[in-house]
Amino acid sequence: MPEGVVWTAIAPHYRTRFINEVVRTYFQDAGNQVTRTRNPARDAAGSLYWKTMVLNKELRWFWQNPVYFVIEAARWTRFRLHVDKSQVQQERFWPGSAGGRLLVVLMAPMGVAWWLYDCWKRRSH
Repeated sequence: MPEGVVWTAIAPHYRTRFINEVVRTYFQDAGNQVTRTRNPARDAAGSLYWKTMVLNKELRWFWQNPVYFVIEAARWTRFRLHVDKSQVQQERFWPGSAGGRLLVVLMAPMGVAWWLYDCWKRRSH
């Protein structure tokens, strides 16, 4: 399960505070990162769940960063196509907000193209 699922769930209950002190260091080049996988289908169910949460709970921030939400909608389609029908029920993961559903429908062609690229990349390796 992506850590963004947890952060999205707890974020509304806490205020963000910024301090001018290093409290944690993240290493982006680490070899064992969960977020960088060669096979997006492997983690598709968790990623689909996260994208659904973003489109349901964070859409009020759309105008602060519209590109982020447009890409998340395309990723929703990408990961939905990777998930086996036996793994999840589509109705459970369909965005509950009208805005989220609209974004998914509008960005479906980009998501399908992304999914086709994933399939091609997996077959060529």
